[in-house]
Amino acid sequence: MMLTLERKTGQYSGSLTAPEHWSTGDGVTFTTVGPGIVTRPIASASINQTVLRVVVENPMDRTDKDEFDFTLVNPTDASLSLVGAPFMPWPLEKSTNADLAAVPIAWDPALSYTIDRPAVAPNAEMTAIFDEDQADRQNWQNMTDAQRAAVAVQDALRRKRTRVLLEDGELRAGEDFRRAAFVFQHGEAADDFLVAHTLALAALAMGDAEARWIAAATLDRYLTTIGKAQVYGTQFDRQNAVREPYDRALIPDSLRGALNVPPAAKKDHTEPIRK
Repeated sequence: MMLTLERKTGQYSGSLTAPEHWSTGDGVTFTTVGPGIVTRPIASASINQTVLRVVVENPMDRTDKDEFDFTLVNPTDASLSLVGAPFMPWPLEKSTNADLAAVPIAWDPALSYTIDRPAVAPNAEMTAIFDEDQADRQNWQNMTDAQRAAVAVQDALRRKRTRVLLEDGELRAGEDFRRAAFVFQHGEAADDFLVAHTLALAALAMGDAEARWIAAATLDRYLTTIGKAQVYGTQFDRQNAVREPYDRALIPDSLRGALNVPPAAKKDHTEPIRK
């Protein structure tokens, strides 16, 4: 990002230039960045003691606004905080050279970007394993038991290879851990589902918001496997399409929404328990 500020007769003006789109769960790792950059003018600015709060607006939609707190640390360094977000402030460095301060434009939405770390591309083999895993389930409801047993054999091979990639440190992007979570979610033992849940948490920690549902589903499958009631209602019995045992009271609907799972009363079918 680049924040430009100018003060005249006690009033501040300027702009904030940043990637057009981005998503982050922790303020450190960013996904779906780009594809280009946009400069948003400062609509208003006000000082509260040592903090300058600036409001920037979308030039294409003036109702789309964001608030930032700008704090000067010393004559050459400052910090910028997105108001209302639970992130650590982002560091800024003063520059008088426009070329050095230019915001990069060549963003790749498929990459994960982390502050002070190089961009990370998803592991191609992990992507292929995940795609194969999903393709094997396109017609799951109409498969025979023999066909499902054949898929289970392939599932075991996919878990084995994913484990090797994980232990060799070949999984680095948030997407890698999310895809690995799905592979282990299709395991057979409680430990498989516990590993899947941990992988989903790792994906979330790396800013992959798409891992919300699988984080909930892996916990539900682990709980049902060890004889406990699920708490998010993501798991259905294949024979009679019910979710019992299901503790609907433990998790409020407001929290369910944050994890991209349906309200407790919703009866929509998701992925069936394959046991």
